[in-house]
Formats: sequence, C-alpha cells, structure tokens
Amino acid sequence: MSATAPFPDFFLPAPGEPAVPFKIWEQIFKNYCLVIDVDGLNWTEARQLQVQGKGMSRQPYRNARSGSSASHSTASYTPATNSRSCFRCGSDKHLANAPECPAIKVMCNTCNKKGHFARVCRSAAQTHSVRQVEIPEYTLLLLQQSESPAKLHCTVDIRAGTLQKTVTLTVDTGASVSVLPKCIVEEYFKGVPLQPPAARLVTYSQTPIKVLGCMPATVVRNSEYCKVNFYVTETGTPLMGMDLITALQLRIEGDKVLSALPACNPPASSPVMQLSKAEAQAPTVGCVKGFMHKVKVSESAIPVRQKLRRLPFAVRSDVSDELNRLLSAGVIERIDASPWVSPIVVIQKKTGGIRMCVDLREPNKAIVVDSHPLPHMDELLSSLAGSIMFSTIDLESAYHQLPLHPDSRDLTAFVTHEGLFRFCRVPYGLASAPSAFQKMMSVVLQGVPNVNNYLDDIICFGRTQALHDTALQEVLQRLTNAGLHLNDKKCQFRQSSLRFLGHLVSAQGIEPDTEHVKAIAQAPPPHDAGTLRSFLGMISWYNKFMPNHATVVEPLRAVLRSDSDFKWTDAADKCFRELKQLLVDSPALALYDPALPSIVSTDASDYGVGAVFTQIHPNNIERTVAFASRTLTQAERKYATVEKEALGCVWAVEKWRTYLWGRRFTLRTDHQALTTLLSTKGADRAGMRIARWSARLLCFNYDVVYRAGTQNQTADCLSRLPLLTDPAYEPETEPELVALLSTAQAAITPSEFKSASASCTEISALCAQIKKRWPASQKSVSTELQPYFKMRNELSVHGDLVCRGSRLVVPISLRKTLVVLAHENHQGIVRTKQRLRELYWFPGMDSLAQSYISACTLCQSLDRTAKTFAAPLQPVPLPAAPWTKIGLDIVGPFETAPWNCRYAIALTDYYSKWPEVAFTASITSEVMIDFLANIFSRYGNPECVVTDNGPQLISTALSTFFKDRNIRQIKVSVSPSV
Repeated sequence: MSATAPFPDFFLPAPGEPAVPFKIWEQIFKNYCLVIDVDGLNWTEARQLQVQGKGMSRQPYRNARSGSSASHSTASYTPATNSRSCFRCGSDKHLANAPECPAIKVMCNTCNKKGHFARVCRSAAQTHSVRQVEIPEYTLLLLQQSESPAKLHCTVDIRAGTLQKTVTLTVDTGASVSVLPKCIVEEYFKGVPLQPPAARLVTYSQTPIKVLGCMPATVVRNSEYCKVNFYVTETGTPLMGMDLITALQLRIEGDKVLSALPACNPPASSPVMQLSKAEAQAPTVGCVKGFMHKVKVSESAIPVRQKLRRLPFAVRSDVSDELNRLLSAGVIERIDASPWVSPIVVIQKKTGGIRMCVDLREPNKAIVVDSHPLPHMDELLSSLAGSIMFSTIDLESAYHQLPLHPDSRDLTAFVTHEGLFRFCRVPYGLASAPSAFQKMMSVVLQGVPNVNNYLDDIICFGRTQALHDTALQEVLQRLTNAGLHLNDKKCQFRQSSLRFLGHLVSAQGIEPDTEHVKAIAQAPPPHDAGTLRSFLGMISWYNKFMPNHATVVEPLRAVLRSDSDFKWTDAADKCFRELKQLLVDSPALALYDPALPSIVSTDASDYGVGAVFTQIHPNNIERTVAFASRTLTQAERKYATVEKEALGCVWAVEKWRTYLWGRRFTLRTDHQALTTLLSTKGADRAGMRIARWSARLLCFNYDVVYRAGTQNQTADCLSRLPLLTDPAYEPETEPELVALLSTAQAAITPSEFKSASASCTEISALCAQIKKRWPASQKSVSTELQPYFKMRNELSVHGDLVCRGSRLVVPISLRKTLVVLAHENHQGIVRTKQRLRELYWFPGMDSLAQSYISACTLCQSLDRTAKTFAAPLQPVPLPAAPWTKIGLDIVGPFETAPWNCRYAIALTDYYSKWPEVAFTASITSEVMIDFLANIFSRYGNPECVVTDNGPQLISTALSTFFKDRNIRQIKVSVSPSV
C-alpha cells in the first residue's frame, strides 16, 4: 500500500462536521494500517495527500453539538518497544524515515524484504500447528475517554461460552482492538474463562492499564458474524475497535453504522423480485403440475380403523378453522367412510396457534417406501465451495402442493369431531412422502446449475453475483411454471451468509448454526436416559466440527451403559457442560472443492484412531474440511503399532471415499514404515492384516507421505481423544490365522503351538516390543530381539502368536521339532527348507535345517553324488529314396563375416547327404521361404522336413508354406552337441 492509495471513508468527517485534528487523524490512520499489516508508510505525506484530495482542513476538531474540544478515545497498535521508536532498526533516537537509519536499504534475513532488520521483523517465522494463532508483537495505546455525549454506538449480540447477550458498544475507529470492562463481563458472561492477553494496554502518555485477560467471543450483527477477542479491563466503556469493524465489514457515515456489503435483496425492478412478488400474491398453497403420488401398499396389509381421540373444548374451534382452511385450499375433502381411519394430534404453538397432525403410524406400516435417495448433507454442502453469494427458497406447505392419487387417498383418512376427512394432497407424516417429494423436485430443477435442494429447502449459489442471479431467476421461473408457491417469509435472497441444513454457510466455509448452538448451549441437564440420548443425538449432528469430542462424552456414555437406574453424577454434569462448551468453541470448516489437492492425515494411539481431511487452498494455505475419530475395539487394541497406524489410514480413506475415489490425494502418516507397506512395492513384506487392508486401498489413487508426529498434531489429538462409536465387529482370531494353524505339521496341534508361544520368553518379549514402537537403532534393542530388528515392519501379533507376513514365528521349544517333521521323508536340504519356508520362520532356520540334514545317518548312508550323463545317441533310419526326408537349420551369426553373410541357411538330404547352403544378412520367415522355394523348384517337394524350434522355423508363415505343399514338418529339440 502506497501513500497515494485511496483511504477508507470512515477516516473522513461526516458532511457538515468539522475535520478531525491532524494528530488524532494520524494516530487513527496509523492504527488502521497496522491492523491490515502495512509496513513503511510516510504518515505525514499520506495525511497531506489525503487533505489535498478531500479538501480537509487542519482546524482544531470541535464537537458539533457542544462546541467544546474533545479528546478522541482510541486503542491502537504500536511496536512493543517504544511508540516513537524506529520500526526499521528498533532505535528510539530517530523515526523510521530518518536518513540516518541504517536499515533503510538492508534486506531482512527473516522475510527477505527490504527496509528493516530481522530483529524487528513483523513477519517472523511462525511454527504452524493446529489451533494455534500468532501473538502480535504490538503494544496497545489507550487514550483518554471523551466526556462528550456525542458518541457513535452499535448494538451487537455477543456469545461467549454458553452465554449470549445483546451489548451496546461504543464505536471507535481509532481502537485497534475491542474492549469490555470487568463489570460487563461479570454481569453477562460470568464463568467464561479468560485467556492471557496478547498485548499490553497503555495510555497515550505511556501509562500502563491493567488488562485482566482476553475473552474469546462470537459477535453477531444482522446476518454477519465473526469471532473476536475482547480485552477485559478493570474500568472503562465497551469499545468496538478496528478488529471488529473490519471483521463485520462495517462502514461509518456520520452518526450511522452501515454494512459495507451490497444490499442483500435484489432491486424491486429485477426479474427476481418480480417473480417473488408474483409468488407472494398467488394463492397460499399451490399445486404442482404433471405430478401425482401413488402410494404402494403391501399386498398383505390389513386396513386399520382407529377411534376418535376426543379434543379439549378449548382447541376445537381452532381445529375447525384449520379444517376449513385446508378444505378451501383443496388439501383435504370430506368423505363418508374409509377402510383406513387415523386419529389427529393437536400441538400448541409458541405463538398461540395450533398445529394439527394426523397419526399415520398404522398406515405407514403397510406402505412400501419408494427407494429414491435423499441427498447427503455433506455432498450438498461441498457443492457450495467457492461461492460468494447465496439465496434460499422455501415452499409454502411443501408436501401439500403434491397431489395424491385417488386410489391412495383412503389410506390418509382421519377422523375429527366434525366428521371424516381424507387428504387430496400428500400429508406430512406419510412414510413415502419425503422420497416422492424429492423425486418431484429433482425433475422440476433438473439441469439448473448452481442449485441444490433437500426436500423443500432450495439453495442457489454462485462464484459471482451474475452466476447466482442467473440460477435464482431460472429456479423461480421453473417453480412458477410448475405451479409451486413460495413461503416468502422464509426466503432469503442475495446473502453473503445464511443458514442451510443447520449450518451457517458463507464464502469462508461452514459453521454450526448459531441458533442451534444456542439451543444446545442452553439445554438443561437430562433427567432420564431418553433425554440424554436425545442430547447426544443433537451433538452428533456437529461431530465433524469437534476434534476432541470423544474424551469429553465418555462419562455420558458410561451413564447410558450402566445396568442400574439412571444416575446423574458430578462427572456426568461436568462432561455435559464441557461438551456444550466444545460445540460453542468449534472451528469453522472449509467446503470441499474437487479442484483443490486433498490430504488425509491419520494417526493412531493405544485406544483410538483419528484423521483430518484438509485441502490446499491458494497461497499454499491448508484448511480443514472435516475431523473424524473412533475408538478401537478390544481386539484392535492388541494390534502392533504399525497395524494400528495402517488401520487408521484405511478407515479414514474409506470414510471419505465419496471425496477421494477417482482423484489423486496424499495420505499423510507419522509412521514411516507405512510409506512402503501400503504401497505396491511393499505388499510382499506386509503382515496378513496390513496386506489385506492394503488390498482394500487398491481402488484409490494416492501417495503415502511421512510426516513427523510433532507436525501431525491434529490427527494425533483425535486418535488420543477418539469418538466413541461402535465399529464393525472384527474377530480376535482372523480367518487367515485359523487356516495357517490348521495347515501346521500334523504332529503339532494348534493348541500346542499357542501354548509353546505363550510360555516362550523370547516370543513374549517380542510381542511386547511389537506393540510398542521399535527404537531407531538396533543397538537399543535387547540381545535376544536383535535378530528380529531387520524385519520388524513385517512382524505382527495375533493373540499370543507372532507372524512374519503370512508365516508363523516358531517358539524356541518347537524349532528342532519342526525341522525333524519337515525332513521326515528324508528330502534333500533344498526341499526341506522350502517346506519349512511355506509356513514358518525363525532366526537361523536355514542353518539349523542344513546342519540337521547333514548329520542325518540315513541320508548320509544313501547319499550318492548326483552326476549328469548325456543320453546315448539313437540312429536315424535311412529313408527309402533320395529327397524324401531333409534337415533344415540356421547357423550364425558370424561376427567376422561380411554384413551380408552373417547367417547361413543349411539344408541336408538324409539319404544322399547332399547339402544346400545360402548366406544372408538376416534371418526372417520370408528369407527362409524364398530359400526353400528356390531349392524345391529345382529338386521338387520332399515328404518331410526336420527342424528345431527356432522362432523362424516354427513361424505361421513357414508352417503355411509347408502345408500348401503337403510337406510334413518334424520338430525336434535343439542339440548343439549333436
């Protein structure tokens, strides 16, 4: 940013107001530039340019209402050493632009920028870790509060912890941070923990001001919200500083605080508004054209007629009014009789009215539900990635706009105090209604880009306003053409952020809906198991926002698992409060974008696995898309460390299969051995479990990357704080191991093998070492386990047994026995070792087998050194006549011969021994055929030709040549010695 850059309008006085004094304006402007991280500005020159461009004067600022001078209240950032020190070199003897400053032309060794020393660099290297923020190295200046009554105020909702309150803040554009006095915090946010302050506060005269701490909070104003840290002081006035003004994108015009965003709703003359106005003037309940839902009923269903449930007299008039409204809208009709009759249920609304529902539980038992799928919430939210503008459309009495087939109407009949009725439109509560309505909406909106719907909730979005408006106009037009009417009270147009499916959606990502969070945060403690399950169900909706959910929720699950009556303990109450706080403090997540590189980071602990799904955004920023974790079963907790790490990788990849399949991604782990074991080149060295899991990943395209555990903190945290789900049951003894034991030597039973392994001290020590991480150096391992170090990544534990890949590691007491059994047929050394290697392994197995066989008395007595003898030559019978049987062969290549004589084609008559030889540069089937055709043209065709199996002599072309001339070809093996 240069001195000639345009400055924000809130630095200028309102029309008719006197100008701000130069010194105060200079401090305000300096604060703003520090907040937006601008270096090296000439403040005086910037002010002069601003004065020239805006016509501002340097006359003293006086309050327009009182006429008295006023001191402006600000809180600003300045370097931590001294407010008048040079930010280039840190000296307090001159200012930054003084010609004597030695750092003006120096290159910083930290950020490689020119104009300052590394020791005062504001871009000092950061250590990026999950859920950490950089602490600014600035000092806060707090000037005297103005006593003038002319102050600008802004009312916002502040949510801290589980508490929320509406607070009026004094707007101060000179304040770099926002401030709350102690009295406000104790009155409205008592019990909310304070964090250590990120900077210190001092007055304009450098007098320190006591800061009690920082209170993290979420601030909501209209449809905008942000997270900010309020500095809590002993006394003072609640201040809205530049951090909050910038985050909420506010602008100040005179005595008004306005949003800097464009108007949320389209102009009244736009086609969008004209369509929405037409919908508002239309009848309340529409009727879709071209669709009619016919309910499929099971053939074995028996109709059920239920009795009237008598209503209190106080609500009968309201029920009658509701029936008349539905009759006039064509939603229901009167009938005299029906094989199906259901009662009604009346619910009192908070507004004082009633909601009439039909209890369709009995008819629903007979309905065959359509299998049309409903959209997955995560897929709908992921499609919004990159969008900056959103609109939501809600249909008025959505199900009631879908006609019901006449043959299905009796199924919805219900009885009231006014008689019998049935639905002409699809009623709420019908089992087949959601899938039927979703199917209808999919057809109506088919082909419209940038539009998604979940039942009657329709969202339009766009990466630009033009794309958004195009989609919105097309949707409204299609809904109008289809005869569907909108609920204009619930529609929102052209919003930068809005609520959709229980989430707050914006260009920055998604967060839990503040209204839902508020409802959960204010929920009272459960009084029975049912309400506790309901609470855990609400919390589970936002699991992906809470990385450390499982440890906090364990005491609540322990209450549900208890065999005794429901008992609310102090531990459960503490867990209940911590869980609500965890949801309140949950981070915002980025939306999944298929165009961005994806990374899955995993880790495992002794009792859980965790994973983080991230994507690399522009400027090399890695943002989280989702968190996930789960606990290990009792069988899985006995796995080796490498197997737990591999399990975490496989579980995470399969969990996010929808996003990862068909795209290349990076699988990040802190266990270096997995970079080989989960790849194709290491499959032969992996244990049975890892080999099986690796096969499940073959359909994915990924790169396994090692990352040290110190840099993989989020996944490590999730594995140590896992979500307590119930994974699919996996038997402790796997099928491969059962098959392996069943094929063991007949003289050793599986139970004997297990017993010997359990009693073997070496195997027990090996099991304990495998379950822990192996040390980096072989010297750090005990002497008895050093032979296992080189193949440590291939070892796995199965109960009391140890396997190397798919082979059993033999305990010491059975090693000699197995060698004896493998040699019981007195095979040679090679075959005996081959038989052992198929099922077993132990250190020194080959040498033990060789020494035993060498000492075998029977083998030594029958040992005869094997010698190879050539088979005797057999005479070939003489043919009955010349040129009846001939031999054909190829000789060469001759390295010293001319290039055109490198090979020789030799032909010999078996009867007369007459030779024919031709030299050639190369040997091909065509050359052979030309040679034979020339010979046969002179001597005629023989009865048979004897050749070896050379490729030119058994080619298809040569075989066809012989077949066309009725010549039989005899193929013999190559015998160079003959």
